[in-house]
Amino acid sequence: MSKHYTKNHEWIVLESDDVAVVGITERLVLENGRIAYIELPDVGAEYELDEPIAVLETNAGVELTYRSPATGEVVEVNTDLEDEETLINSSPETDGWLFRIRVEFPTELESLMDEGEYEFYEDDEDDDDPEDDDDEY
Repeated sequence: MSKHYTKNHEWIVLESDDVAVVGITERLVLENGRIAYIELPDVGAEYELDEPIAVLETNAGVELTYRSPATGEVVEVNTDLEDEETLINSSPETDGWLFRIRVEFPTELESLMDEGEYEFYEDDEDDDDPEDDDDEY
């Protein structure tokens, strides 16, 4: 069960042959502030790779739209986030997961970063090159 990362600070872990859990990274919370609102996908909804799938809003009113890290069908959402929104802020990479998706093409995950690549990406991103600024999530 290795964790893969997107450039939009999402993580995805394949838990079985075809079901993966998806969430956001701690870095996203640290950089954008506390998450105040979460719009999760509907269970049973199908998404293509890179299709908008969830919306998060920070306390500062910044809206972050997330894209599906894989093609598939949403099989579960983290309903604990409805009652305890603080989970996504305090434990974004564990208890604050967003949803589970039945991955249609597991090979799509191969194009994502592993933990080492994500750490390098984070370091590279900190270089503050104005030409590379990209606020899309």
